[in-house]
Amino acid sequence: MSPIRTPRAIGLARAAGRLSPLYAAAAAAGLVGILVLSARAGVFAYDFHSTIWEPGRAILAGHGPYPAATVADLLREKNPAVYPAPTLVVTAPIALLPATLAGALWQLLIVGCLIAALAIVGVRDWRVFAIVLFSFPAVSSLKLGNIDAFLALGCALAWRWRNERGLRLAVCVAATVAVKLLLWPLLVWLAATGRRRQALEAAAIAAVATLAAWAVIGFSGFTSYPRLLSAFTDAFGAKTYSLLAAATRLSLPAPRLFPVLAALCLCGVCVRLARRGRELDALIAAVAAGILASPILWLHYAVILMVVLAAKWPRLSPIWALPMLFWLTPMETGESVAGLLFGLALFLALLAVGIGWRPAPKAVVGARAQAPAV
Repeated sequence: MSPIRTPRAIGLARAAGRLSPLYAAAAAAGLVGILVLSARAGVFAYDFHSTIWEPGRAILAGHGPYPAATVADLLREKNPAVYPAPTLVVTAPIALLPATLAGALWQLLIVGCLIAALAIVGVRDWRVFAIVLFSFPAVSSLKLGNIDAFLALGCALAWRWRNERGLRLAVCVAATVAVKLLLWPLLVWLAATGRRRQALEAAAIAAVATLAAWAVIGFSGFTSYPRLLSAFTDAFGAKTYSLLAAATRLSLPAPRLFPVLAALCLCGVCVRLARRGRELDALIAAVAAGILASPILWLHYAVILMVVLAAKWPRLSPIWALPMLFWLTPMETGESVAGLLFGLALFLALLAVGIGWRPAPKAVVGARAQAPAV
């Protein structure tokens, strides 16, 4: 059987083909506009310069890249470098370039990684590309120069290579976890979906890579790194959109316990979904576990979750209205309690819809779209 090709359908297809270059041009113009506006606002690759480029310069000069592990020093620096050693060592060569050129190149890499990640998980609908790329989390990540797009690409490749028998899947997950510990639940996802050998391999590779990277910088900041992360949480945690911030602002007891409970619950959900054969939903739960378990949660983290959701909804769907609501949040940091709760509610809504709403099977959708050939 083959789909019916009516004159109207053929005409619409040709019109869409003619409009595609226009959409591409509009998207490029929009992205350039974002970069120009961020430059004029003084936030062009703001995070990149202080958390990637400057630590890279320090490493190339033979100095330690990390600040003192005290709240006072971190507040004084305002945007300190706290990425793990593998991230700083791998990205150090970009510090050979002038700051502005390095920032522009970094932002091009962010856009390329996001587009590649969406394409890898099966997105072909230009509307989904547009919604993700022009959502507030993606624009914020691009404007500031964060590493979310690289993490999203790692998740996309992990899903693409989930049935690989070699080391490729383990290396992919290990690299994603080593770049930022945020996505450690990917190891839980591997084990829960019956890939225990790959989970062990990924954990071992990540550990070896982390130790090797710290050896490159002479183990500078190695013993004080846990204290650095704790001080970073004390300095900035209450200003983000994390469960810890919400519990702190609402004066709930033991606020640091809430992210831990969220991690345990969502990892349990991941295992349960995996046992039911819902591997993609289990992956969504694992990614959400990493995000919500973090005591520091910025809105741009949602980019990672959106890429994983795109594997489930590669075409335009009502769920894609949720990411655009992030534009209603008052600012990147959760300064107001109402804004904090609204942003956190959007994260939870994306998660709930992502693992709770099951699209119609492709076979059914295809049957509806096709008719007997004539």
